[in-house]
Amino acid sequence: NGADIINLSLGGANNAELRDALEYAGQNDVLVIAASGNAGSMYPGFPAAHSRELNNVLSVGAYASNRRLASFSNKIGSTGTVQVDAPGVNIYSTVPFNSYDTLSGTSMATPHVAGAFAALLSAVPGASVDEIVNALSATGTPVFDPGNALTRPRIEVNDAATELITIAGTGGTLSVTPVNDLTAAGPEGGPFTPVNETYTVSNTGLSTITFSAAAGATWITVLPVGGTLLPAESLDVM
Repeated sequence: NGADIINLSLGGANNAELRDALEYAGQNDVLVIAASGNAGSMYPGFPAAHSRELNNVLSVGAYASNRRLASFSNKIGSTGTVQVDAPGVNIYSTVPFNSYDTLSGTSMATPHVAGAFAALLSAVPGASVDEIVNALSATGTPVFDPGNALTRPRIEVNDAATELITIAGTGGTLSVTPVNDLTAAGPEGGPFTPVNETYTVSNTGLSTITFSAAAGATWITVLPVGGTLLPAESLDVM
């Protein structure tokens, strides 16, 4: 349905239908961010555990205000799970019946990562799931994981954005479709067919660009004659 991010602040038993859905999301370049679980286990629960074999699934653990892994947060052990950590202790949030409360859990940490992913995708619209996951993982502050005596990253969004821009490159890139010239036919003095042609100019780069448009013959009118395009923005020129 056009989603770029799916947040799964939930957990449960493994099943084939769920894995198929996660794999289908990956085929459409959709990132699935899943809570690792709150059992204090040495291994993440499902569906987060699928990050060990599906590149578009990211497991999320919780850390406290002391910047240490929360005692209830599931670890990754030797499973090969891809996991990052985010704030998940005493998080002030909405609850049913139009109220607010302070809650703890990896389900509270997971939306932080979903929001980070959205911010990074907004900063670099053409970035892939793999590029964003790699940027979050590469720039995170190390947090000790007693499950395997190694460290894993606590997300640092500003650093990830810098890394992502470096990975994806910088600058604006102008593309024009269709690529063919306007060819019109008709008697001397007209009328000519076709009367006009519409070209779409798009900015496929990472920064704002300014463009200009002109015709090779003085009797051809071009509108607009120029403009400014933000990243991922397009405009029709006739």
